[in-house]
Amino acid sequence: MTLSLRGRARPIFMLLAAVSMVAVIACTGDDGNRGTAGDPGNPGAAGPPGAAGEAGAPGAAGQPGIAGALGEQGPQGPVGPDGSVGSKGFNGETGAAGADGGSGAVLTVSDAGAGTVGVVDLSSSGTRINITGAGFDAGESVSISIGGSEIATATANAGGAIASLGLSLPSGISEGDVVSVLATGRNGTIGWGVLLVVDKDAQN
Repeated sequence: MTLSLRGRARPIFMLLAAVSMVAVIACTGDDGNRGTAGDPGNPGAAGPPGAAGEAGAPGAAGQPGIAGALGEQGPQGPVGPDGSVGSKGFNGETGAAGADGGSGAVLTVSDAGAGTVGVVDLSSSGTRINITGAGFDAGESVSISIGGSEIATATANAGGAIASLGLSLPSGISEGDVVSVLATGRNGTIGWGVLLVVDKDAQN
């Protein structure tokens, strides 16, 4: 009985398996549409820091900044050493011609007692001098001075000559003095002379 059932069940089992396979094949359809993406997952934990990269190339120079305000003036420094002498400058322009000078006259001064020219001896009693000159204008008035002190005036004759005789020496003149004798004409004529003062008694 048992063997009979087993013999009958086997064909039935095989039939069911075939039917199931056909059903599976028959039920297999086209792929369905893709489902929507799920929500993003939580961020993972930070990884360890990476190794330092190589240094970059230097950047371009920036624009110059605005100049600052001027500072206060500092104290004056010490005086520096004198500089070297500069080169000689160019000659200046020639100046204008000066005014014409007075004409010259010849003047002679002599000792009135001894007659020596240009020398007067103080040892002579009443020492006086004679002054003569030529070259003045006719009738020209002439002032005669010794050492800047006027001692006489004279008037030139028609030939322009003057003569002032027996004139006293100004006070203050002493032995060894060399004094100038000046005859100045009103018309600008000028005569010069020189007088040496000696004292022969003091020399002996």
